[in-house]
Amino acid sequence: MKIDLQKIENTLKDFFEKDLRIVAHKNPLQNITDELISAMEANLKTVGSKVFAPNVFRVSIRDKKLMDDDDLKEWKKYAQDIIRDIARDNTFQLAGPLHIQIFHNSKLEKDFDITVANSSIPSGKTVTLLSEISDNEPPEPITNGYLITTDEEYYQIGKLITNIGRREDNDLVIDNLRVSRVHAQIRQIKQKHVVFDLDSTSGTKVNGVKIHQHTLNHGDVIEIADVPIIYGTEMDENLEEENKSKTRVLSTKKGINPKK
Repeated sequence: MKIDLQKIENTLKDFFEKDLRIVAHKNPLQNITDELISAMEANLKTVGSKVFAPNVFRVSIRDKKLMDDDDLKEWKKYAQDIIRDIARDNTFQLAGPLHIQIFHNSKLEKDFDITVANSSIPSGKTVTLLSEISDNEPPEPITNGYLITTDEEYYQIGKLITNIGRREDNDLVIDNLRVSRVHAQIRQIKQKHVVFDLDSTSGTKVNGVKIHQHTLNHGDVIEIADVPIIYGTEMDENLEEENKSKTRVLSTKKGINPKK
């Protein structure tokens, strides 16, 4: 399925040349925008009569000096609007809440790289009944998984049970008054990560749907109260190496920090 880009070409040109005051064809952000749209087009999924577009876009940039940070922030907001406009004009549905993440990865072979993910397509069945590991069974090996916080930093899931909440003894601490002291829990059950709401006051959502228990898939967006966290299972090895320190010490600027 092809996306008709004719309608947005002039809008893109105006944004880069008027809003950012730079010549579009000389700006790497224009190239990233083109690749972003191509990645969206290449990863459309048809389910029944509906077409779902990816909702999580990860942009890795090799050189921090390639573009101005302020321009990058402005572009990110604009790129989200462009994706929503394309989805609306072409009657696509986004697979979940839209997120564009930007990282620096000095080990990239090219100037930038884009990967996408589709959150679980809503089926209306938000509760999955699973049996936990019996005390008599040997412990499971740790399943690879990570969380991306609002600071676009990684928290590596390295335990069978990960507690999330406002209280300081949680594994992932969210300093937000709408978050309960012990709000949610991610448990590894039969090689899968399952998120549980622990009777929190503000509730837990996955891909915009309120849940009590939900088996996670790559690209799912977990909302702890009103704080979004993205779940993933596939991390580029170079990016993982670059973010190792971040998985241990997360910024508290936007209200999230790890257990120390």
